[in-house]
Amino acid sequence: IALTAEYNERLEAAGGDTAEVERIVREMSERGICRDARTFELTVAAAVGDCDRAWAAYEEMWASGVAPTRALLCAMVEASAGQAGLLSQLWDEALDAHLPIDAALCLHFVAHCRGLPDLAWDFVTTLRGLSSQSHADGQGAEAAESEAARSEVEGNELCEAVELFLRHCAAWPAHVVESLGALQESGLAPSAAAWLDALRVMARCAEAGLGGATPHDVWRLYRGIRESGAAVGEGAMFMALLRGMGGECDQVAAAVREMCACEKPIAPPVWNAAAYEARSSPEVLRAVQAAMAQRSVAPSAATRRIFAAVLGEVEG
Repeated sequence: IALTAEYNERLEAAGGDTAEVERIVREMSERGICRDARTFELTVAAAVGDCDRAWAAYEEMWASGVAPTRALLCAMVEASAGQAGLLSQLWDEALDAHLPIDAALCLHFVAHCRGLPDLAWDFVTTLRGLSSQSHADGQGAEAAESEAARSEVEGNELCEAVELFLRHCAAWPAHVVESLGALQESGLAPSAAAWLDALRVMARCAEAGLGGATPHDVWRLYRGIRESGAAVGEGAMFMALLRGMGGECDQVAAAVREMCACEKPIAPPVWNAAAYEARSSPEVLRAVQAAMAQRSVAPSAATRRIFAAVLGEVEG
């Protein structure tokens, strides 16, 4: 045990030096020194970024009769990011090993499910279930105080999980509805980041005609943001709104009116985007041009060409 601890200290000191870690592990094997859970944690941590190497160490751990720890599981999740089959296997093995499943662990899985909406949502759903269970378990004054503290932490982690889901996984209108609905059902308000990512996802869907999304769905989210009072950046919000109008003249015109009515500064790229979206309607394009002039926003070269082509003005 003393020798194992000594070698673990050397592994820890080696940090991410893969070659040095391999040399130390090989030396342990040659000397017949027992490897414990900490040894495998450090070995896997050094292999993050090399999925095959991490899994080879993980499988060797099982073959050695060493049970996984939470730290090792988290390192394996990082090594297996974006791979549905491997992440599912790790989750199942965490359950089999009776590791404590809490909100932080669920959040860790969600964070590494980029591009895997179905799997990520399974973890978000588990996190919601844990939060609901903690509410049901509280009894008495001390339990109530403890439950309140735990509820706050789990609420924060659920908000973060939903943000991660919207930013890296959501690809359909239903994902947006489910995400915001999960927060609402838990008595939580979407953060500014969650609102913005939800709007961006819906805008992409409306632009591409995915999942039956329409500009009206985008407007509904935009109104929700305004009513919530969330501090979403005007420029980013209007850029998403414009994208979600699908080039429909009346919808683009409505978006431009919102921009013109906004008293806060809006960055030039957003106005240039508005001009591009309004290029099929001289009337709306003139409104964009007038608003840019009023706000002393210089049009880009591309926008000047649009003004020249559509409004018949001399470029420059």
